[in-house]
Parts: sequence; structure tokens; C-alpha cells
Amino acid sequence: YGRYQRKLLVEDLDKKWKRIILNNSPITPLEHCEWLNKLLTEIWPNYFNPKLSSRLSAIVEERVELQEFSLGSCPPSLALQGMRWSTIGDQRVMQLGFDWDTNEMSILILAKLSKPLMGTARIVINSLHIKGDLIFTPILDGRALLYSFVSAPEVRVGVAFGSGGSQSLPATEWPGVSSWLEKLFTDTLVKTMVEPRRRCFTLPAVDLRKKAVGGIIYVKVISANKLSRNSFKVSRRQQNGSSNGSSEEKDLHTFVEVEIEELTRRTDVRLGSTPRWDAPFNMVLHDNTGNLRFNLYECIPNNVKCDYLGSCEIKLRKIAYANK
Repeated sequence: YGRYQRKLLVEDLDKKWKRIILNNSPITPLEHCEWLNKLLTEIWPNYFNPKLSSRLSAIVEERVELQEFSLGSCPPSLALQGMRWSTIGDQRVMQLGFDWDTNEMSILILAKLSKPLMGTARIVINSLHIKGDLIFTPILDGRALLYSFVSAPEVRVGVAFGSGGSQSLPATEWPGVSSWLEKLFTDTLVKTMVEPRRRCFTLPAVDLRKKAVGGIIYVKVISANKLSRNSFKVSRRQQNGSSNGSSEEKDLHTFVEVEIEELTRRTDVRLGSTPRWDAPFNMVLHDNTGNLRFNLYECIPNNVKCDYLGSCEIKLRKIAYANK
């Protein structure tokens, strides 16, 4: 009996030790995931297809007029070469390949034609190829996942043509249209989910299924790193200045202006190329479609004017879609 108890104790300690190693290891072995693609095939038609079709159609509609959007019954293949966990900086990320080659989709868009073909053409996208590498990053103690492509993916689009209005076009490939659509798809992906831009998938314990119509947004401007005048479009007055090099960057006096709708807040001025502001703001959001904008300015000593250095923008509507 004592030998049996010691055996159970050793097995329990081995399990705990393996769990500790797994949780603290910066990288895990490469694993093949045939089971994941099998599971995705089973749940794709009635869950992922309608959900992703709705979300992606909202993004594409910003660029073109849509009449129909369905991703079809063929799901993408994930991690064909395996997947693994690794560490980038201080973040744990999951890396896997993404390969989608389908001819079962149906996306119908309207395009206005220029001379000599006047009118509107109906373009049917019936095949799509997207190949790239994805990374997933858990955030907020596991309450959400960030996902993005490491770099711009490879995109190929197959099209056919219908008629629109009084203009009729043959159902053959029209030179230039496929390349235009490929550029449209690539640009849309680059602007929404190619590093450093990421999309968010929330994992709420309770989903209230309510649409946000307003609220308070909490913003904290923390810091910047390696600021340099050479990285920005500076004013002619600065470009003609006499000081150059690293000593010039040490004299940078910068602040950040946070802007949403008509409301603005600004941080204190900080010195140097790696300023740290640590400035929190509570800002009222009257809808879910506003844009949160961060403007970086430089204060010029003995001058009431400030020079604009750069900005970035977060579209809150995209965050609202990501949280649905």
C-alpha cells in the first residue's frame, strides 16, 4: 500500500512539474493540428461562415457597394506546418499558418464603369486564395485575444461578370479587375489586421447582446520611445535649424493631445526622446462610431506655437464590431 501511495505521489508531482514548465517555457514544440481543421470543418457552415461574413462585409462596405457576401462552405486551413507558442518581448503569442483556397464563395459587388463602358458592372468574386502567418495574443488575463497577420498575406482573387443596368459584359475575366480587387483585399487586410494593427476577439463570461449607444472611455497615455525629428514631417523652420544629431533629440519637449469628437485632453510636456506621460483621461463617448485620435506635438521654447509631429487614430466602430 505504501509503495502504491508513493507512486501516486510521484505521478502527481510529475504532472504539476510539467504544468509549471509549460506555463513558464518561452516556447513550445511545434505541433500538427489536423484535429483543429477537422473541428473547423464541422462548425464552419452554421457558425463561423455567417458570423465572419457579417463582420467582413461591414469592413468591405467601406470601400465598395455590396449586394451579396458569403464565404461559402470551405473553411481555411490552419497550422498545416504546425503551430507553437513563443515569446515576443514579454508577451506570449501563438503562431500558426493560414491557408485559404476556395472556389465556393459568393461575393457580389457593384462597380461604376468609366468611358467607353458607361454604367454599372456586377462583379462576382467566386474564388479566393489567402496565405500568410497569423499570431494570436491573449490579453486582459485571458478575457480577449488579439489576432493579426505577421506581414501582408498573399492574395489572389477570381472574378466573373454579370450585367448592370443597360450595360452588359461577358462573363470572362476583364484585364485589370482581378489585380484591382487583389489590391483592395490586401489594402483592407493591411489596414485592419496586419502587424502592428490587430483585431480583437473578446471572451466575455456574460454576453449581454446589447448595442453600445454611448458611455465613458478610459484612456491612458503612457510613453513613447525613440522619438526623432527625422521621423516626422517637421516644419521648414526646424529643417533650417542649426542643431543636429542626438543632442537635438534630447531637447525635444513633447506632449500628446487626445481627441474624440469635440472633446480634447492633453498631457503635460515631457523632455527627451523617450518621454513618459502616464496621463489617464475619462472621456465621454456619445455613440459607438467615433474616432479616438492621438496627436503628438513639440513645444518650442520661447514660442507660443507648437509644431505638429504626427498622429494615430483608433476607429471605435471597428472595436465595437470586434466585440460583437
